[in-house]
Amino acid sequence: MIIYGSKTTHLRTQDISGQCRSLWEQATPSVNCISKNMHMCFGYLFFPIGKLYMTQCNHCKQVLNGNEN
Repeated sequence: MIIYGSKTTHLRTQDISGQCRSLWEQATPSVNCISKNMHMCFGYLFFPIGKLYMTQCNHCKQVLNGNEN
């Protein structure tokens, strides 16, 4: 029997300069990089299955996924 699962891990956050998409004001959005991992046998064997990038405006707190930016 093989036991498996998945887990997400926050890799890094970086602030960028830009404009808020909902309020059209100058803001400093932050880009978050999250890794999706697959694990087998009680979490001893990890391998990455993908990455997800999300942008969040620090002014209005709106979150956009990588394909919405």
